Amino acid sequence: MGIRRYFIATFFVLQSFIVFGQTQVLHTIVKGNTIYGLSLTYGSSVDRIYEANPMLGVHRLAIGDTVVIPIPQKEIVDSSRYDFHKVRSFESVYGISNRYGLKDSTIYWHNPILKNKPTVKRNEILRIPLDPNSWQKSEISSVSRTSTNLKADTLVTTIRDTSEAITVIGILPFFTNDYINEGLRSKRSNIAFSYRQGIEMAIGEYQDAGQVVDFKFYDSYNSPDSLETIKLLLDSVVRPDLILGPMYTPRVLQFTGDIQQDNVVSLMSKQPIINSLGVWNSIVAEELFWHAMREKVISKHYLERSDTSSEISRKLLVVGLQSGSSQTISRMLVENLAASDYLLVSSDDSWVQNEELGELNTQTPYDIIITENDPAFILDVLRNLRSGSALYCWYTHEYQVFENGLVSNVFERENVQMFTSSYVDYDDRRVKEFIKKFRDDYGRQPDIYAIEGYDNAKFHLQRLTNDVKFYRGIKKGFDYSNGTSRQNKFVELRKFEGLRWVKF
Repeated sequence: MGIRRYFIATFFVLQSFIVFGQTQVLHTIVKGNTIYGLSLTYGSSVDRIYEANPMLGVHRLAIGDTVVIPIPQKEIVDSSRYDFHKVRSFESVYGISNRYGLKDSTIYWHNPILKNKPTVKRNEILRIPLDPNSWQKSEISSVSRTSTNLKADTLVTTIRDTSEAITVIGILPFFTNDYINEGLRSKRSNIAFSYRQGIEMAIGEYQDAGQVVDFKFYDSYNSPDSLETIKLLLDSVVRPDLILGPMYTPRVLQFTGDIQQDNVVSLMSKQPIINSLGVWNSIVAEELFWHAMREKVISKHYLERSDTSSEISRKLLVVGLQSGSSQTISRMLVENLAASDYLLVSSDDSWVQNEELGELNTQTPYDIIITENDPAFILDVLRNLRSGSALYCWYTHEYQVFENGLVSNVFERENVQMFTSSYVDYDDRRVKEFIKKFRDDYGRQPDIYAIEGYDNAKFHLQRLTNDVKFYRGIKKGFDYSNGTSRQNKFVELRKFEGLRWVKF
């Protein structure tokens, strides 16, 4: 494979089995090599390889090139938390878990090297946790420590007794009759069933860890009468701790003023009116992305810059329409800016003003924000920019990118950064493990609705049991660190690199 190795390693031995080290490999490119293939070969990741080789973002791989492959550090294991088991001939995960009075899922959690396979190798060393439920505590702790938006000591304020049952209700429009008879609404039923599978998977993990979770699903049929019947049952008999759904705005609004309102999680409604209710809103409002651009781009480079000599050549370019929300957003973005710091291109219905973008000053780097979400308008702006020679960085958000169906080749030619609340990184270990388990459990690939259901259930169960307010799931992020708000305010910044959206 054309490999040259060098090691920068310091070793610490814990008990007899756990070793820590750091290794880098110099790999000489041969025919057929790809970044993704190299990440699999060396147990690294695409992100790490790009970070170690900045020029890969500019030049393509060429035979004979040498790239640095960073191999991640092995985990430092706290040996006081474990006993260790040396696998004997003919042993299995099931037999070992029975021997120690544990569930096999507990063995898998503490030994990710097993990759959820039932077989083990002779002489392999397995960790046997002294506290079988420590996975839940460690996961929440690790999420807290890696969250830069919130101090760790404010995340967990109360711990719920794990012996106390949690009652979870799912209210989804299964359209059961239409689904069975292949009626007109059967496709919408598929969305609800996907949500259900994701929710069930998250609840199953909590049950495996010893938490008592009672859950039941009701078919709202997206009907006001059906939902009123369900509400009456919940108010008088069930009294749930958590209600996941309804899915659509009119049904969520039916909970206004209801005694269960505080327990409702709005899964997918993007209507602004949802924010005025007392329900938990999972969707990040578009206005939060615009305000993030104002705070993290405009304020940083134009309003609060400390060294004007290094920033003076930059210019903000805001492109939008002369009417509607686009005009309102444009005005908000340039508010209080010096006239010399920005250029506002405000188009009429003909979009002819966009043509001047091809004549921009080639000596000035621009920070570009497009305030109109129409994909045809966005592509027209980019087309005119590309006709010129100006240097620019385009700042966008997830609704402009994902909901407009803009494909990867749109961004390949751009220096582009995106503000987002949700993204699935298929190189992430947690994502790979989730997909494999979902396939094993349900025999299919999880779609975005199954992932959303899993993330919502996982976060809100942690919120109930450990008062967690900040969490990054498989796809979605959640930020309710403002104790008085139930509006999700999670925003992170990603850049397009190597055909992927890489987190900054």
